[in-house]
Order: sequence, then structure tokens, then C-alpha cells
Amino acid sequence: MSFQLLGVSELDDKLKDFKDNVVKRIIMKGLNMAAENTAEEARTLAPKATGETEKNIKVSKIKRNRQYLGWKIEVAQADFPDKWYAQFVDLGHAVGKASLAVRFLQRKRQREWAHLADKRHKIPGEHWFEESFENTEEASRSIALGTIKLEIQRELKKMAKRVAKTK
Repeated sequence: MSFQLLGVSELDDKLKDFKDNVVKRIIMKGLNMAAENTAEEARTLAPKATGETEKNIKVSKIKRNRQYLGWKIEVAQADFPDKWYAQFVDLGHAVGKASLAVRFLQRKRQREWAHLADKRHKIPGEHWFEESFENTEEASRSIALGTIKLEIQRELKKMAKRVAKTK
């Protein structure tokens, strides 16, 4: 899930005054604040049987990429004892061992037919992670834009101080 910041041409004009690394830092700061807002909502909606899922929701940078900037929100699995629990509760799952026919169809990349042979009891997902994104989409967008505007103002002040020192 992602959102785009559209209709911000005045910000785009201001960002052209800065170097690429400064622009990246400004945008990443805004996106981080938006991601933290969404993660906070995810923590409130997460299942609370033991509290481990809520505690392990983390925000981290996406892998370095020339095309995209951003942050990801995930349930950290390194120190989480039942690492698949959160995904099972969020997305749903089937109870029991898959039959030989189901495993054969899944191995042969014919997953669209595997559900016909699957007689296991299905437990539907709660979709709390997706709900947290939908609940905070507009707020996160405004937080990101507000933070980016604030950072642009700070950088402009820094540039003004540097210019004043050189004179």
C-alpha cells in the first residue's frame, strides 16, 4: 500500500533550489513522520492476545532504490517468537495440513485450482493492517506535506545564514 503526494507544484518549485541529497533528506523526513502516524494506528488495531504483535510493529526505510523513496511498516520478525502469527491473523489462513493434491497443485504453479481441492477449514483475516492504512491515509498525507514544508523553511533559513556569513 502506498500513496502519492499530488498537486504540490509550489513545493516542487521550492525543492528545485536545493541539492539532490537535501531534497531526499527533506522528503524522507516527511514520509517518516507519515509512516510513524500509520504505524501508531496499526499498533492500536493490532491483535492484543499477548501484546507481541503490537510491540513488534516497526517503521524502516525501504531498500535503497534510485526510483523510489519511502518507508515500510511491518511486523519485525527477528525477535518475534511466533513470526507468522501476525500475518495469519491479518490475512487469514486455513487450519490443518494441506492434502497431497493441494500441495501438488501449488508446486506446479496451478494455485488457481488448488483451492478446489482444499477441504481445510478457512479462518478469514481481520485485515487490521490495511484498515490502519485506510484510517490514516489523509492524515498521513497532510503530515507528510506539513513536515516537508517545515523542512523547506528550515533549509531556506540555513541557506540564508550561509550567504550572510560569506558576505
